[in-house]
Amino acid sequence: LRLTQEAVRNGSSLFEARMGYYDLKGMCGEKSYPKAREWFQKAATHGNSSAESFAGNMYELGLGVEQSYAKAIEYYSKAAAHGESSAESDLGAMYEYGNGVRQSYKEALYWYRKSASKYDRAGLNNLGRMYERGIGVEKSFSKAVELFRKSADRGSIAGQYNLALMYENGTGVKKSREKALYWYHIAAQDGNTSAVQKLVKLHG
Repeated sequence: LRLTQEAVRNGSSLFEARMGYYDLKGMCGEKSYPKAREWFQKAATHGNSSAESFAGNMYELGLGVEQSYAKAIEYYSKAAAHGESSAESDLGAMYEYGNGVRQSYKEALYWYRKSASKYDRAGLNNLGRMYERGIGVEKSFSKAVELFRKSADRGSIAGQYNLALMYENGTGVKKSREKALYWYHIAAQDGNTSAVQKLVKLHG
């Protein structure tokens, strides 16, 4: 009986999380942030880490709720405790920029590294930025390129754009207009307007 109840509970949270995502993206009609938030919070009460992460996003950005860094951190922390890599990256960003918490590059790096170790594309890109700029770590362009490439390969628009920049400027990698154009093109296809501007400039 206990196993059956557990299966029902997990199945319910998955359904609730999916409904929240559908309302968030407008996949079954118009977007509805309030409905999405309700679904995510329901799923979060059942321990669904993805829903906890999305709920954190909504509170951080004020989507369908009153914006609250404190609530965002609460949900990100729960999701991170459950091993959600995207929440680990988001929690790292809260520490990097001091949003709702005391700014700490040490804490930011801790969470970015945890996220990147699971090959989360945002975590990889964020950790790459830290190495590129020498924030809390010794600056390493080669390490940044390595992380940006992994992030780009996993579909991160930010990672694709950052990798293109490295190739364009020859930073941490051999300068290559061809490879810069390639990655700018990929990022532009995914909706990065800065990449579109770079393509226009390089083709001009």
